[in-house]
Amino acid sequence: KIEKDKVELETAKAEVEKKNCAEIAEKVAAQQVSCESDLAKAIPLVQEAEKALDVLNVKDFQELKALPNPPAGVDLVLEASMHLQAGVDPNIEVTKSGDVKDTSWKAAGKMMANPGRFLENLKAYKFAIDDGKVSAKNVEKARKIQNDMGEAFSQAGMSRKSGAAAGLCVFIINII
Repeated sequence: KIEKDKVELETAKAEVEKKNCAEIAEKVAAQQVSCESDLAKAIPLVQEAEKALDVLNVKDFQELKALPNPPAGVDLVLEASMHLQAGVDPNIEVTKSGDVKDTSWKAAGKMMANPGRFLENLKAYKFAIDDGKVSAKNVEKARKIQNDMGEAFSQAGMSRKSGAAAGLCVFIINII
């Protein structure tokens, strides 16, 4: 009788565990569907961001970094880029909490010091996201710049000022 009670107790525990596992499996399946949906939406945006970089070249960034004072808004586009790449690009100085230390035009020039490397860093940005190296709070800072600038933060808004800034806008809009 004692053995039978033990078996019944263990069977009851197993049934509870089975029910808990089924609930977890159901939640995981729902999360998987949600993640797959988010991924399906994100992939075209990442592809658009990558295409935006394909039209940019080193010469565009050389011209941009050579400007002593950029046209209005161009500095903010580069500031958004600095926020996105904080902790990823070693040319961007960050605080202990991971914030960009200096968002001035001079600091943007430092980020673009080697235009070829800067362009490579942008093209590799997707991998930094995949590797979890991109801070969500810095993405939000870039998004705030985009939102505050409104229509000026666009390819059309920047193309009259700088081809590099226009391409960078398309990249940033699609990556965030």
